[in-house]
Amino acid sequence: MNIPSAKLLFIGTPEARVGRDVVIQVAAEPEAPINAIQGDIHFDPALLEFADRFDSGIVTLWVEPPHATAPGVIHYAGIIPGGAGLANSTTANLFSLHFTARDIGTARIAFANSHLYANQADGAEIPVVTS
Repeated sequence: MNIPSAKLLFIGTPEARVGRDVVIQVAAEPEAPINAIQGDIHFDPALLEFADRFDSGIVTLWVEPPHATAPGVIHYAGIIPGGAGLANSTTANLFSLHFTARDIGTARIAFANSHLYANQADGAEIPVVTS
């Protein structure tokens, strides 16, 4: 039995000047339709400051909108009403985060505790691969 998975990835500004906005898109490439997501995003607070702003993509109902829970940690949990019926290799924008560049350097952003759930009766968890 082939169990579908989903890849989570960041799409964003490769460079930013100190004090400027940096917008990072949180996207998914699921092999099966999804209807719910949750997790954390870790980043270096010495280089980036979360601006407490986000833009919804296909996630339109928020159980917990993206918000800082500690320095360098953003938590989120949301629902995609009706699910996202995405075909293989289709990238879907889940949401975008707004940061301000604080200092010069290479900022690392990473997923943690990521969960995606299938758009099916039992809402089974879909294995997540991160990049």
